[in-house]
Amino acid sequence: MSKLTASLNSVLQWRACASQFLALALVPVYLLIVSHKSLGANHTAGLPGTAGGTSTKCPPPARLVVVAAKSGATLLDPVANEPVAEFWQARGETGKFGGALTVATFGTGLKTFNPWVAVDEQSDGVAMLLFDPLIDVDPWTGKPVCKLARSYSVSPDGLEYTFVLRKGLLWSDGFPINADDVVFTFDKLVKEGFGNKSKRDTIAVDDDYPIVRKIDDLTVRFRT
Repeated sequence: MSKLTASLNSVLQWRACASQFLALALVPVYLLIVSHKSLGANHTAGLPGTAGGTSTKCPPPARLVVVAAKSGATLLDPVANEPVAEFWQARGETGKFGGALTVATFGTGLKTFNPWVAVDEQSDGVAMLLFDPLIDVDPWTGKPVCKLARSYSVSPDGLEYTFVLRKGLLWSDGFPINADDVVFTFDKLVKEGFGNKSKRDTIAVDDDYPIVRKIDDLTVRFRT
């Protein structure tokens, strides 16, 4: 993408930019963090076609909730310098913490819980329930929606994509997730083809891999 010349017509340029953006949205490139702080999303309520095979109405957009990092209390007016954490509230019916989710599989069952080495449908499908990408695709609208990211933006020329991470994201061992982890994920795991190389091939355009740069602790920019 970065090597496109002025000789290319605008239609081809738009198609190339659009394909790159869709690749970033659709490919489940995970940061290997379990979604351990969901606000009790019900795993069946509000999903398309669940009510006896009938379609359900599109729920309202997810709401970004800001809470105190230590107590977990919702903050209406965050106190200056107080650590906060940001969560996407469940779009469907609010569920309860705990319980069990039963997932049916076929074939010989799961091979791994590691999304980087998963090459079979069962393992990859379960990994999508365990790990969040930067952004995902809304099943009702088909548009990109934020997951680990709190927001994203596209430059006017369609060549740069900037992602801002949510505050308070943590690894399962309690360490914070920041822009360095995103850069490492894309520049090391994805670019060098660790495990399933299709993730790298999907976001490269004509063998030209995006340049991933840290802007600040919570901001990462992809240059195609």
